[in-house]
Amino acid sequence: MLTQGLDDGAEGIRLRGRRRGDAEVPIRSDAFHIEWHSRAKSLSTSEVQRLNGLAAAAGDDVPKRLIVITTSGISRPAAAFADSAKAFVFFVDRSADKLVALNTRAQETLLPHTKPADRELEPW
Repeated sequence: MLTQGLDDGAEGIRLRGRRRGDAEVPIRSDAFHIEWHSRAKSLSTSEVQRLNGLAAAAGDDVPKRLIVITTSGISRPAAAFADSAKAFVFFVDRSADKLVALNTRAQETLLPHTKPADRELEPW
Protein backbone atom coordinates (compact mmCIF):
# COMPACT_ATOMS: atom_id res chain seq x y z
CA MET A 1 0.00 0.00 0.00
CA LEU A 2 1.34 3.42 -0.97
CA THR A 3 0.70 6.29 1.45
CA GLN A 4 0.83 9.85 0.12
CA GLY A 5 -1.52 12.83 0.34
CA LEU A 6 -2.08 16.22 1.89
CA ASP A 7 -3.38 16.94 5.37
CA ASP A 8 -4.08 20.52 6.44
CA GLY A 9 -3.73 19.90 10.17
CA ALA A 10 -2.46 22.46 12.67
CA GLU A 11 1.14 21.35 12.29
CA GLY A 12 1.23 21.98 8.53
CA ILE A 13 0.62 20.17 5.27
CA ARG A 14 1.25 16.45 5.04
CA LEU A 15 1.02 14.31 1.92
CA ARG A 16 -1.41 11.45 2.57
CA GLY A 17 -3.24 9.28 0.03
CA ARG A 18 -3.68 5.58 -0.55
CA ARG A 19 -3.47 3.16 -3.39
CA ARG A 20 -5.63 0.08 -3.21
CA GLY A 21 -4.55 -2.34 -5.86
CA ASP A 22 -4.32 -0.28 -9.05
CA ALA A 23 -6.86 2.40 -8.06
CA GLU A 24 -5.79 5.54 -6.21
CA VAL A 25 -8.06 7.00 -3.55
CA PRO A 26 -8.58 10.76 -4.09
CA ILE A 27 -7.06 13.13 -1.54
CA ARG A 28 -9.55 15.24 0.41
CA SER A 29 -9.01 18.45 2.40
CA ASP A 30 -11.25 21.09 3.94
CA ALA A 31 -8.83 23.97 3.23
CA PHE A 32 -7.06 22.90 0.03
CA HIS A 33 -8.17 21.83 -3.44
CA ILE A 34 -5.69 19.22 -4.65
CA GLU A 35 -5.24 18.51 -8.36
CA TRP A 36 -3.08 15.82 -9.96
CA HIS A 37 -1.63 16.92 -13.32
CA SER A 38 -0.17 13.94 -15.17
CA ARG A 39 0.01 15.21 -18.74
CA ALA A 40 3.19 15.29 -20.82
CA LYS A 41 2.85 19.04 -21.42
CA SER A 42 3.91 21.53 -18.74
CA LEU A 43 1.29 23.57 -16.89
CA SER A 44 0.37 26.79 -18.69
CA THR A 45 -0.97 30.02 -17.20
CA SER A 46 -4.47 29.33 -18.51
CA GLU A 47 -4.46 25.84 -16.97
CA VAL A 48 -3.35 27.18 -13.56
CA GLN A 49 -6.02 29.92 -13.80
CA ARG A 50 -8.68 27.30 -14.57
CA LEU A 51 -7.55 25.08 -11.68
CA ASN A 52 -7.45 28.07 -9.32
CA GLY A 53 -11.05 28.92 -10.29
CA LEU A 54 -12.10 25.33 -9.54
CA ALA A 55 -10.34 25.56 -6.15
CA ALA A 56 -12.11 28.81 -5.28
CA ALA A 57 -15.48 27.34 -6.22
CA ALA A 58 -14.84 24.09 -4.30
CA GLY A 59 -15.02 25.74 -0.88
CA ASP A 60 -18.35 25.76 0.93
CA ASP A 61 -17.98 28.98 2.93
CA VAL A 62 -14.43 30.05 2.12
CA PRO A 63 -12.52 29.53 -1.15
CA LYS A 64 -10.03 26.66 -1.03
CA ARG A 65 -6.34 27.16 -1.80
CA LEU A 66 -4.95 25.29 -4.81
CA ILE A 67 -2.27 22.61 -4.61
CA VAL A 68 -1.14 21.09 -7.91
CA ILE A 69 0.99 17.96 -7.98
CA THR A 70 2.40 17.36 -11.44
CA THR A 71 4.60 14.88 -13.26
CA SER A 72 5.66 17.50 -15.80
CA GLY A 73 6.77 21.12 -15.37
CA ILE A 74 5.31 24.61 -15.26
CA SER A 75 5.94 27.67 -17.42
CA ARG A 76 7.48 30.77 -15.80
CA PRO A 77 4.34 32.88 -16.31
CA ALA A 78 2.21 30.08 -14.82
CA ALA A 79 4.52 29.86 -11.78
CA ALA A 80 4.26 33.64 -11.34
CA PHE A 81 0.47 33.44 -11.51
CA ALA A 82 0.45 30.56 -9.02
CA ASP A 83 2.46 32.69 -6.60
CA SER A 84 0.08 35.65 -6.97
CA ALA A 85 -2.91 33.32 -6.50
CA LYS A 86 -1.27 31.86 -3.37
CA ALA A 87 -1.25 28.40 -4.97
CA PHE A 88 1.32 25.64 -4.46
CA VAL A 89 2.79 23.67 -7.39
CA PHE A 90 4.92 20.58 -6.80
CA PHE A 91 6.68 18.16 -9.15
CA VAL A 92 6.68 14.47 -8.21
CA ASP A 93 9.80 12.62 -9.31
CA ARG A 94 8.61 9.05 -8.95
CA SER A 95 11.94 7.54 -9.99
CA ALA A 96 13.77 9.31 -7.14
CA ASP A 97 10.81 9.47 -4.70
CA LYS A 98 11.15 13.25 -4.41
CA LEU A 99 8.72 16.12 -4.14
CA VAL A 100 10.14 19.29 -5.74
CA ALA A 101 8.62 22.77 -5.43
CA LEU A 102 8.00 24.48 -8.78
CA ASN A 103 6.98 27.95 -7.56
CA THR A 104 8.17 30.27 -4.81
CA ARG A 105 5.20 29.69 -2.51
CA ALA A 106 5.71 25.92 -2.69
CA GLN A 107 9.45 26.32 -2.02
CA GLU A 108 8.63 28.11 1.23
CA THR A 109 6.72 25.04 2.49
CA LEU A 110 9.47 22.47 1.96
CA LEU A 111 12.08 21.63 4.54
CA PRO A 112 15.63 22.89 3.90
CA HIS A 113 17.80 20.57 1.79
CA THR A 114 20.84 20.88 4.05
CA LYS A 115 21.42 18.77 7.12
CA PRO A 116 21.45 20.70 10.40
CA ALA A 117 25.02 19.53 11.05
CA ASP A 118 26.16 21.05 7.71
CA ARG A 119 25.03 24.56 8.67
CA GLU A 120 27.50 26.97 10.18
CA LEU A 121 26.58 28.49 13.49
CA GLU A 122 26.22 32.23 13.70
CA PRO A 123 28.62 33.93 16.11
CA TRP A 124 26.73 35.73 18.87
